[in-house]
Amino acid sequence: MGYDVIADKDLPEGMLVCEYVGDVMSFRKVIEKNFEEHNDSLFELSVGKNSDETLYIRPSKYTNMARFINGVNIHTGKTKINVASVRMMCKGRPGVFLYTNRKVTKG
Repeated sequence: MGYDVIADKDLPEGMLVCEYVGDVMSFRKVIEKNFEEHNDSLFELSVGKNSDETLYIRPSKYTNMARFINGVNIHTGKTKINVASVRMMCKGRPGVFLYTNRKVTKG
């Protein structure tokens, strides 16, 4: 049983939902950390030439609702992707922002 994020009001297309928050680390570091504490909410930030250059956001110590947003309707079980992401630098650090890619209705 997992968690889901459900819209509590209608959202227009293109609305900023939230930033995907967590620690930015290399894929190699993600693997090391996952041996200590499993985490399946990884977000690929950038692809490098190897596991030391490929970066992920791993929510653990710092996180928010973004890690619970998925593309499956909890009532029907059908896939319905309502958000897209944009990666950008913000105040010198990489970030991923989620926004609605279609009109999202309440519920």
